[in-house]
Amino acid sequence: MLTGHDGFLPHSPHTVLYGGELYPSAFHLFEALKFLRNGRHDIAAQIRTTENPADVHPLSERMKEFAKAGFERELMEYMDEALYAKFTQHPQLRELLLNTGVADLIYAEATDPVWGEGRLGQGMNHLGIALRRLRERLRAEMAER
Repeated sequence: MLTGHDGFLPHSPHTVLYGGELYPSAFHLFEALKFLRNGRHDIAAQIRTTENPADVHPLSERMKEFAKAGFERELMEYMDEALYAKFTQHPQLRELLLNTGVADLIYAEATDPVWGEGRLGQGMNHLGIALRRLRERLRAEMAER
């Protein structure tokens, strides 16, 4: 479970430097990638400068027609990229993630059956899966050194 590990959440207030721009959170970057991949740096900038994380997804949804075509098929890749940037730029979070050992990571969010476990625990838990993928990637990179 991610309880007590709020820094694992994409919308935690850990800034992420990406493409020379500072994003307030990995969630901001995740949503901006939909537009960056389509050359819409103007919309990505609007997302990046949105102060309240709760306003980021609604803005992204309103601008969806300008996102990269088929971005929905690449959402896991975008999350992986945003989380990698965050955890490599914040060593304390990286260590916390690595110290989870081989634990199953579950985003215990009842209202999100896609990124979380959903109300009945039968959600897809894509965030937990992304965090496990990241943990293995970080370990592999450390082993290469």
